[in-house]
Amino acid sequence: MKIIGYITTAIVTTVLGSIWSGYVLSVLWRWFIVKPFGAPSLTIATAIGISMVVSYITFQRLPDTTVEKNKSASEKMLEAVLWTLMKPAFALGFGAIVRLWV
Repeated sequence: MKIIGYITTAIVTTVLGSIWSGYVLSVLWRWFIVKPFGAPSLTIATAIGISMVVSYITFQRLPDTTVEKNKSASEKMLEAVLWTLMKPAFALGFGAIVRLWV
């Protein structure tokens, strides 16, 4: 039964994380690219696509360390969920701070 939970969590996290990342990219694009350079805005769908392409091209798998090998599947899943949701949140927060200087 746990495996169904892990699979469901992975699917939901992937979908929500993609939407969240696309939204954040579209906002950051509007703040830092559209206004200064007059570029067209990105829709969330386009931003999701760009985010996926960039992630696909630049993703690098880190080698498993001893610490990683000792983590349970639940710990690894929680870390993945938090990373997927928090990375865009930090980027948006930091972007909002930088935007105050622009």
